[in-house]
Amino acid sequence: MTEEKYTSLIIKTSLKTILFVFGFLCLILSYIFAISPMTMANVYSKFSMGNAEIASYESVYQATGKNADLYNLVQKCLEKEKYDKANSYINELLTKKDFNSFAAAVNEASVEKATKEEVAFVVDLESYLLSQLLITDYRMGNKELAKQRAIQNLDDLENRYAFLFGIYYDEVLTDLSLTIAQAQNKLLQIYNTDGIKEKIDAKIALCDYESETNEKIKIATLYTKIKIMNYKRNIMGFARIDTTAINAEIDNLKEIYNALV
Repeated sequence: MTEEKYTSLIIKTSLKTILFVFGFLCLILSYIFAISPMTMANVYSKFSMGNAEIASYESVYQATGKNADLYNLVQKCLEKEKYDKANSYINELLTKKDFNSFAAAVNEASVEKATKEEVAFVVDLESYLLSQLLITDYRMGNKELAKQRAIQNLDDLENRYAFLFGIYYDEVLTDLSLTIAQAQNKLLQIYNTDGIKEKIDAKIALCDYESETNEKIKIATLYTKIKIMNYKRNIMGFARIDTTAINAEIDNLKEIYNALV
């Protein structure tokens, strides 16, 4: 056998061995997947196989139909930046008949387990999902829809934690297709629309932290108030409006917040 033919035989044999091992591995993994999709998801995660990992979470949710599994699926889609899937599954979760009771249970458990420093970030599941819905809309190119979500949310005086205009503000200012001036002008156009300033003030007034007896809820409400006032102050700055008074008020609220946490 010539050296050339010998080398060719080695290569062919190696390739057959690799294909056999790979095929056997796939077979074993398929058995694992059939038995435990979450085990498979962990395997895919270690190998950075995003689409397959999401498919594992989809399989779990399809098998159980549980809201908790749907929420985990949403989180995985967001983590992998699969915004179209995340958007669809967020809408599905929000429109479920038992979403309100599910969200209430999640909120209660989250507030109980969270530290004072953490509670402002986990206090309300609905506001989090609405925020992510707007973000996925914007990043998929549905920027007008994202804007409308932000504006319509200003009329919602039931959920004090949901301030979608702030989420829209962040997306616009970090939009690489816009210059800083263009981004600021987009936000100013909304802010200067009739009634918008008053609606933002109504959102701020909704955060009546002083009336809260639960210390963690008081902290979360105060944090939300400071956050909304920061957005208002920044936009006032875009318009070159004097922010001395609101700066002082924010500083005072921050001192109260720091004392509470």
